[in-house]
Amino acid sequence: MANTNRKGFLKLLSELLTNFSELLTASILPPIAEGTELILDTVERRIKKIERKIISNVRTHLIIGLGLSFLTLSFFFFLVEQLVLSKALSFLVIAVIVLFVGLLLKLQD
Repeated sequence: MANTNRKGFLKLLSELLTNFSELLTASILPPIAEGTELILDTVERRIKKIERKIISNVRTHLIIGLGLSFLTLSFFFFLVEQLVLSKALSFLVIAVIVLFVGLLLKLQD
């Protein structure tokens, strides 16, 4: 008889602990999941914002680079045709100008 009461008590205690753990899990996990979703949404929004900035910067730099390339070519042809400099001397003048601008930019940093 005492053995049956003991088994019944252990079964009741086991069910109580199981129900308690389920209740505890049910009350803790949903707020954690909501917080996690909120954090993930915020991170995704920030990543998309950074992606848009990067794409915009790349596009801007490509356009500036293309413009500088055409400007350099037009300056080269101006030196060759209008000032009647040799092609080598024209490239030397352009290289010195680019080097000077690069050094000025480096000094600003």
